[in-house]
Amino acid sequence: ANVGTLAMTTGAQISSSSTGTAVGSGSAGKISIQGVTGPGNFATNVSLDNSTISTTISGGTASTAPATIDITAQKVNLTNGMISASTSGGAPAGDITIQASTITMNNHSRIESDTHSIGNAGAISIKPLVATLDLRLNDFTAISSSSDVPSQTVTAPGNAGNIDIIASSISLTGNSLITNFTNSSGNAGIISIAATGRRQASPWHNCAAAFLTLPARFAERSLLKLLLQAQLLCQV
Repeated sequence: ANVGTLAMTTGAQISSSSTGTAVGSGSAGKISIQGVTGPGNFATNVSLDNSTISTTISGGTASTAPATIDITAQKVNLTNGMISASTSGGAPAGDITIQASTITMNNHSRIESDTHSIGNAGAISIKPLVATLDLRLNDFTAISSSSDVPSQTVTAPGNAGNIDIIASSISLTGNSLITNFTNSSGNAGIISIAATGRRQASPWHNCAAAFLTLPARFAERSLLKLLLQAQLLCQV
């Protein structure tokens, strides 16, 4: 969609899905939201109020093209909103990429990429539109990727995706989370955060919980890396 402003309210949805469960099922389409003149330009404001932008795929294989979500906007605001890419088949879930100057998440909002089968979850990338990004997570909001596959469902569950965030200001309050986890034999991904300016979390123990929601399967090296990241990001 090429827009100046996108305002979604009261259960509105933008979705792309492929519901066929066969190996040969096609991919869902990509979702791209940007400025009115198309690629390389940004929308002024994208807001989701009790609304959803999502891609889902139920079949396919590892070579099936993923259904990505790309949002380029000056401001992105979510209030009980969700941006989600998921797979319940062999195809990978789509990556989610958001470029913005301000991202504000309130009231249980989520940005997530998940797998519920053998396909891998997608990566989540959040980065500045131009030079700076103010990222605020408030009131039980979350940025997450997971491998959420019941053990009896498949023998080789997909992996969770990486989360990569670059921001000049990051704030987490009210039990908000940036988390990457697995409850299956699939691997969790890596959380990588570069905070170039102010970092704030309130209080410290909530921040630690946010950054250290870890699967038991993490190797010691990965665990140490995330522990160091949590200390860097949460001390104020």
